[in-house]
Amino acid sequence: MIHSKLGPSSSKRWLTCNPSIEFNGESKPSKYSAEGNVAHTLAANCMLLGCHPKVELGQTYEHDGFSFTVTQEMVDCVALYLEVVAEYSRLFGVDPMAEENIVHSEIDGFGGTVDCCFPQRGRPVIIDFKYGAGVYVDVDENEQLGCYAILMHNQYIDGPIRDTEAVIVQPRCLSKGGEVVRKTILTSEFLTDLEERVSLVSYGLVSEKLVSGPHCQFCPGAYKCPELTQLALRTAIDDFGAVTDNPFLIDQVKDIMDKAGVIRKYLGAVEAWAHNYMAEGGEIEGYKMVEKIGNRSYFVDEANIVSACRKKGFGKKMLVKQVLLSPAQLEKVVGKPLVNSFCERPNRGVVVAPITDKRMAVARKTAAEEFEAIEWESDCE
Repeated sequence: MIHSKLGPSSSKRWLTCNPSIEFNGESKPSKYSAEGNVAHTLAANCMLLGCHPKVELGQTYEHDGFSFTVTQEMVDCVALYLEVVAEYSRLFGVDPMAEENIVHSEIDGFGGTVDCCFPQRGRPVIIDFKYGAGVYVDVDENEQLGCYAILMHNQYIDGPIRDTEAVIVQPRCLSKGGEVVRKTILTSEFLTDLEERVSLVSYGLVSEKLVSGPHCQFCPGAYKCPELTQLALRTAIDDFGAVTDNPFLIDQVKDIMDKAGVIRKYLGAVEAWAHNYMAEGGEIEGYKMVEKIGNRSYFVDEANIVSACRKKGFGKKMLVKQVLLSPAQLEKVVGKPLVNSFCERPNRGVVVAPITDKRMAVARKTAAEEFEAIEWESDCE
């Protein structure tokens, strides 16, 4: 896997906030990105060897200092991705090009690793495997897949950029329609315009203004971004003050809630940076490093604890109880289909969520409608 100055995976950010390019070299590995890379490695190995991912069940992979055991869930997700790839392979009658490291021949610093592609002249296809479960990725006019399509054309296809089929396989994050395989056509117009935008960024012919938004979530420079600092201060001083005075200013409430996610990510990034800085010996006035104290846990083995308690007259049934494994734990033993046949997702109430949330909006009634629905007893009876 290659990491370029203008990498497709962060293209949404640097195309929207051009100055954030200077932060690209500061990315640090995370448990989630490492787990995704392990899933991709498993998929690539299975394609290379022509085997099913189940042969790796229980095996341990290391990546970026993190260790992962191949679970049944990872096997199922990789198997689904491989089946999607196999369908296109059968359709075109050719093997896929997988985990291709491509650097654009004309745009400086623009390159990345394409999960899978079929550079057919008549109908090119890009397939992207997303193992993450936290963030739903929309396939329509997706800049990351568009960048992969541009790189594929530059490397393998002569002539102008063509309409390209883009496919996202994201087994652990359902779309609004419950689809884990999402497809679209990235038009030649969209791809040509995108290539021009990437070229302008590469040549430095872009805006010098920092732009905040959802793309800040994964920005490695968020902790020191002056725009996010000012956004947090403006929101705290202006908007929250106004709402305190008048809680019925709905437009201002919406504006604050729109910014809340970005501000939380910014604060988290600042706290993470401060932790690393002080852990390496740095000093921040008014703060210190302290031990995190967890909940009590036994340091004596269970048999000795039970023996000591029984000597005090307590029966074993009072001390030990047998508990069924949680759904997540049981799934690793018997598999997801069987566990799902036993499970439900109970309703825990309602929360306010962005309109882009994959869950359906709940039906609500006004106070007047609730009042009208009451069956009143007649005073005459």
